[in-house]
Amino acid sequence: EWSRAEVLGSVAQALAQAGDRKGALAAAQSIEGERRRADTLGSVAQALAQAGDREGALAAAQAIKWEWSRARALGSVAQALAQLGEMETAQHAVKQALAAAQAIEDTRHRADALAAVAQALAQVCEVHNGDVAGWLVGAFQQARARGREEMWQYIRAFAPVLGELGVITETWRRIQAVEAVVRGPSSA
Repeated sequence: EWSRAEVLGSVAQALAQAGDRKGALAAAQSIEGERRRADTLGSVAQALAQAGDREGALAAAQAIKWEWSRARALGSVAQALAQLGEMETAQHAVKQALAAAQAIEDTRHRADALAAVAQALAQVCEVHNGDVAGWLVGAFQQARARGREEMWQYIRAFAPVLGELGVITETWRRIQAVEAVVRGPSSA
C-alpha cells in the first residue's frame, strides 16, 4: 500500500505538471491512506496553481478532507496565484484557507494552520492588499466567540501581516477592545 501510494503520488504530480488536471486528481484521489492522499492533493494543487490552472488548483485543495491540510494547501495555492498576478483568485483562496483553519478543533493544529494562512496572506498583500484587512478583522471578531486563547492565536499569527498592511495600529485597538470584552468587567 505504501509503495502504491508513493507511485500514485508521483504520477499525480507529473500529470499536474503536464497540465492534466483530471488525470492528476484521479491519481491522487485513488490513494488509500488519508494523510498520503491529503499530501498528494496539496502537491497537485500547488503544481496546478503554478501552471496557471486556478480552477484545478482550488478543486484539488478543496478535495482535501482534513482542515489542517486543506488550509495549508489553499495557502500554497494563494501564494502561487499571487505570484502569477491572479490576485482575485488568490484572495479567494486565502479566505477559504482561513475558513478551513478556523474549523480546526484542536488548538495546536489550528494555531499551525493559522500561521500558514498568515504566510500566504503576507504574499498576497505584498502585491495588492485590497480588502484583506477588513475581512481579517472580521475573522478576529468571529474568533472572539471561541475565547481568549483563540484570539491570541490570531494575534500571534496575523500581527506581522497586519504590520505589512499598515493597519496594525487601528486593528490593534480593535483587538484590545475585543480582549477587554473577552476578559469582562471582573478582570478589569
